[in-house]
Amino acid sequence: MPTPAATLGDGATHPGSITTSCERHYANNGRLIARKGDMFSCLWHGPNPIVGNVSPKVHFEGPEAARDGSVCACGAVIIASATSPEV
Repeated sequence: MPTPAATLGDGATHPGSITTSCERHYANNGRLIARKGDMFSCLWHGPNPIVGNVSPKVHFEGPEAARDGSVCACGAVIIASATSPEV
């Protein structure tokens, strides 16, 4: 089921934020969309890539789109701030 896209600056269940994203695609919150492999800067574990629960069908500039509920290598779960697009 589609859920809102994760974007640059979004937080997660660990303190920190997404620090990398695609270069040309924006969500309705005006931020660039994050993807599998983009980095989450975790204040507990340091920089970690987004690794799981990404969109199986929507890709931005190659990698799958990250979304609300995507998981980082440190176990943090992304909390999306955008409401659209759903991926």
